Amino acid sequence: MNKIKNRITLFSVTGLILGLLTIQSFAQRYNSDDLIGTYELDARKSENVRDIVESATKNSRVTNADKKDLENKLSAPRTIAIDIRGRVVTLSTSRANPVEFNADGRTRTSTRNDGSTVRVRATLRGSEMIVSSVGGETDYTLTFTSIDDGKGLRVTRRITTGYLRYTVFADSIYSKTDSFARIGSSGTSDK
Repeated sequence: MNKIKNRITLFSVTGLILGLLTIQSFAQRYNSDDLIGTYELDARKSENVRDIVESATKNSRVTNADKKDLENKLSAPRTIAIDIRGRVVTLSTSRANPVEFNADGRTRTSTRNDGSTVRVRATLRGSEMIVSSVGGETDYTLTFTSIDDGKGLRVTRRITTGYLRYTVFADSIYSKTDSFARIGSSGTSDK
């Protein structure tokens, strides 16, 4: 009887240890800390924005100004820096000053000067962050995903505008150059 009890206890302890190791491995694999860092655009691995714009506007009545606008919205900054403290995210790029926001999944609504309403939501789930803005002239969704075991970043831009009949996507791939977010010093400006 003691042998059976010892085996059951051994199996229970072994199962508990394996369960904890699995949870720890999962937590490490899907940890938002993987997103923290400074990243440099890898243009060779990223989608060509001009090709996407040409394909999206082919056989449509989109003006050259609209094409240029879409290209600007889909173009990736040369560098990105991301810092995360709990659910507070600081995001800086070579095109924009640092911005701080709560990635808590709650929708925040604001009214623009022209009276239109914009709803913004940021969500942080493990090694992925999604930021969306709906309202105004353009709806955006940006998805930041840690790739290559935290050594890289995929940024997917999803854009919906009034001058296109469908949503356009563009993926940009970044290599991590520093495990710390170099906020405000993320490289040469490409404004």
